[in-house]
Amino acid sequence: MRKIIFQIIILFTVLLSLNAQRKTDQDSVFNQKVILEREYNPIIKDAIRIELLPLVSDPKIEKSPIQYQFSNVETRIPTQWKILFPEKKMGTQLYSTQKGFVDLGLGLPFNSLCNAGIILLNDTINKLNITFNHRLINDSRTIAQTKEKQTVFSTDNRLGGSFSHHFAPFLLDASVAYGHSTYNYYGQIQPNSSLIPSVFSSNNQIQNSFYLNGTIKSYESNELAYTAGLKYSIFDKKQSASIGMTGPTEYNIVLEGEISKAQSKFTRIGLEASINNFIYKTDSKEVKSVYSPANYGVLELTPHYDWKDEIYKLRIGLKSIFEVADQSHIHLAPSISGEWEFIPRYFLIGSLGGGTRKYSFTETDIQYRYLNPSIRLKDTYTPIDLNISVKSNLYPQLNVEVTTGFESGKAYYFVGESTPSWRNVLTPAALIKTNHLKFGVIAQYNLPTIGDFQLKLIKHQYTLDGNPLDQSKAWNKPSFEMNLDGNFPINDKINVQMNYYLATGRYSAVDNGATNYDLIKMNAINQLNLGSRYLIDQKWSAFLQLNNILFQKYDLWYGMPAQNFNFVVGVGFSY
Repeated sequence: MRKIIFQIIILFTVLLSLNAQRKTDQDSVFNQKVILEREYNPIIKDAIRIELLPLVSDPKIEKSPIQYQFSNVETRIPTQWKILFPEKKMGTQLYSTQKGFVDLGLGLPFNSLCNAGIILLNDTINKLNITFNHRLINDSRTIAQTKEKQTVFSTDNRLGGSFSHHFAPFLLDASVAYGHSTYNYYGQIQPNSSLIPSVFSSNNQIQNSFYLNGTIKSYESNELAYTAGLKYSIFDKKQSASIGMTGPTEYNIVLEGEISKAQSKFTRIGLEASINNFIYKTDSKEVKSVYSPANYGVLELTPHYDWKDEIYKLRIGLKSIFEVADQSHIHLAPSISGEWEFIPRYFLIGSLGGGTRKYSFTETDIQYRYLNPSIRLKDTYTPIDLNISVKSNLYPQLNVEVTTGFESGKAYYFVGESTPSWRNVLTPAALIKTNHLKFGVIAQYNLPTIGDFQLKLIKHQYTLDGNPLDQSKAWNKPSFEMNLDGNFPINDKINVQMNYYLATGRYSAVDNGATNYDLIKMNAINQLNLGSRYLIDQKWSAFLQLNNILFQKYDLWYGMPAQNFNFVVGVGFSY
């Protein structure tokens, strides 16, 4: 650990010395606002795709928020490389004629990327943009458990667009996207076994998805405020868990909305409602209950009362959840949130919630891409989800938030192996009732002459009921996380970014081929990444990304190793 800290100190010393040469031109293209908003932020794994910890959402490329709020900060592995996109200089007066960008990159082990976007409309009435994103990885890795090399292949492509229009009584937002993904189930594969289905050995999984969203909402000045939305998605899998059987297709239709009316200058009363329907289609030639997810629907109603003035913000509501499936269920959960500025520029923020987590195929792919493809995870109900934090932005350059949270409910934990013959897929071992207590500090510090930093420290403590192995171990979940991001504008043409992520205390439950599991302690994730972009002129730029420069070896899931040191180099063009 001392060696790691020493390496980080050297890194910052170098960056600070480089920054001494920085020009202070306030019109630097790297200091401009982002105008192009992309509806689709690609999920990134490995060098170009981050693999996942169980129950941890996949990270997405996104701007770091100026203010953090604990209830919105999820436990997730950070991006292994963060690119400075050329569109950061778009929208300024100097570059007002530039409406689009293209990024192209290649790296070793073989990785490729393409990001492109164009603004077709951007005025006070209409906004329309189109984006395209591509990620590909194709390399081989040594599986530590078997000492054999296994090919790792995956590619994700997404074409999407978003549109908004200001009508007289309301605002319309709409978006549409098509995605195509292909990947193989790499990891431990028992050699020369006739029991391994072809989907889990040589064949690649192919997934196609289509999304269509539309929302209308009233303007904030309206006494009667409303929002109404329709979401429609299709998620199709080519491979199933049974040879000769195609994978399932999920159709998801969501109707949701909210209406509220002002009762006084400071208060409103309202109602949120949503209807979520899931319909599944499987191969009609061979349908077994384990391969055929059941159709079902969820109705949620949340009446609420809001109070807001210059010091207080408070919402009090009660969520009623009606699940309609083979067995219908009714759940109740609180929906309470508030913010109090008890001292100028010091805020007490809290929320008390709960409810049902819906594991659609889309959600499952984000968290558990290598899950047995025929399984549709059962939704989990959380009766209590409490978050409390104290936030301060007393100084313009410094924002600090001290946080704590408690979650009680049910959650899935997964093993890295399923059975001796299906060792490269994930299968849920049990549905375990879990209490999750977390403490954290989140801070952002900005030095005008150096750059900005974002630091997150989170300590997790789990109490499990019904774990067949150990009552204190939450499988594949870290007990401590540290995430540090930095952005350093060296001069008018060069910008440097860094990311350091540490996750310790991970365990995996591995099927030993008998009637129980072995509890295995996994290596910590200890990863440092650096990236830089050089602005050649107003149109052209070049970027370089160095990932896992500490040469750390660890498994993302047991038997599924992460990529070792890798790099990507590319060019950007804006027009």
